[in-house]
Amino acid sequence: MKIVALIPARYASTRLPAKLVQDLGGKSVIQRTYLSTIATGVFDEVWVVTDHDAIAAQIEAVGGKVFRSKM
Repeated sequence: MKIVALIPARYASTRLPAKLVQDLGGKSVIQRTYLSTIATGVFDEVWVVTDHDAIAAQIEAVGGKVFRSKM
């Protein structure tokens, strides 16, 4: 049995739009979240589920897996 992590990543948050693509010490918030989830070693696969090209590009830039959702 595989254990899969799905990280929801919505671009248009109400309080701070585009928060997940903001730089945080050289990496975006979503990149740090993705890489930290992988680093736990708990999951066989980690996917980011997003509705936006900018978030998808950030994850693909670090070799991550992206599932596109509709709003």
